Amino acid sequence: MVAYTVNPAAVGTALVTGAGTITSISVAALPVITDPTTPVTLVDAATAAVAGGLGQGSPRTIYSLYPANLVFLEEPRPNVPLTPGITAPTFPKSVANLSTAFSNGIFVKSCPAGLTLTVNA
Repeated sequence: MVAYTVNPAAVGTALVTGAGTITSISVAALPVITDPTTPVTLVDAATAAVAGGLGQGSPRTIYSLYPANLVFLEEPRPNVPLTPGITAPTFPKSVANLSTAFSNGIFVKSCPAGLTLTVNA
């Protein structure tokens, strides 16, 4: 298993080429998302031409998540007031435990500013 970093700088690149399986995705720190409308999207492709749907149709999305779905990272607790003594959330946190196979590679199609994930494959 190898850990790959997904962040805005990785958009438009292949993290890995060839077949494999994503086993987990985690976040190392509470993200400060500045663009909540852009999802992080990983597709089964090895090149930008395929990821863009050029020549071979649209590639299969293997993982997609909108930043709003990461609210659980703050560990909200219903009916518990935030009083002194409450322990802050600890990191890293698992975002997904998976067994998602890919055949061509992991291509980062999009990632919102402020978000960094680790993909284990």
